[in-house]
Amino acid sequence: MYWDIPIHALFHVDNIVNIYMLSPLQKFIDKIKKSGSENIQKIKNLFTKNGQSTFTGSVGRESLKSLLSNNVCEIRFVRRHPKFGYKMTRQMVATNCLEILESTNAKISLNYRRPTKARQINHDRYNLVLVWDILMQDYRCIPMESCVVLNTVYKDNFWYFYNNVLYPMSSRDKLTYMDH
Repeated sequence: MYWDIPIHALFHVDNIVNIYMLSPLQKFIDKIKKSGSENIQKIKNLFTKNGQSTFTGSVGRESLKSLLSNNVCEIRFVRRHPKFGYKMTRQMVATNCLEILESTNAKISLNYRRPTKARQINHDRYNLVLVWDILMQDYRCIPMESCVVLNTVYKDNFWYFYNNVLYPMSSRDKLTYMDH
């Protein structure tokens, strides 16, 4: 019954962690900017390839599949099935880039494994995209009705991004980021 649930469980408030937490990528960028102008080029190289900047914004299903096949993206979307005690939006760092995922580093650091079963649902029918969630280290389906790409990291820069941004995050940081 509802009265058996403690009152603090009804409201999801991070009273210790900053409620307006920046993405880990933005925190890293701010840290590099504070360290000096010679490191600004590292930031520019992380988000550009051949002088072109990365894509951010709302995206369609086929565009996201294409983007994820060669890049790693920070993605935010509205949950199809809301979870009690969590926000309506979910954020993740995801990819489908086989060059990254099939590497020895990914098999060790990201616990990547190829799918062993056939798909249980028709992703086209339900407007979903199957991706490898880097933080949760498992496959996830993204609903495309409200998907927004926040940042894109090119595959050539992924391990730098992973070692300097994702790896240092604590478990609590990761959970807070995903529920942002």
